[in-house]
Amino acid sequence: MLGRKFPHLPQSQALFDAIWSEATWVQDLDEPADDNDVRLVKVASLAGAEVFITGDKRVLIWGREGNMQILSPRDAWMQLFAGNDGA
Repeated sequence: MLGRKFPHLPQSQALFDAIWSEATWVQDLDEPADDNDVRLVKVASLAGAEVFITGDKRVLIWGREGNMQILSPRDAWMQLFAGNDGA
């Protein structure tokens, strides 16, 4: 899939794998029980994430949670890899 999205970047799978290898498990919050999006974003922020990546338009308009940016996949890719053959 990454090869189709980024045909000009043959190393896209390796970059994804490197990012994924840094992922860690964090405990979910109990509240608000009726809004999974709010819980996920808060948990990521509390865990110290710098960026929350989502395609959910409702979440994207929040822009930030604490010090954490909320970005679309494309914006995150451009921010993380701009100047690093990621454009």
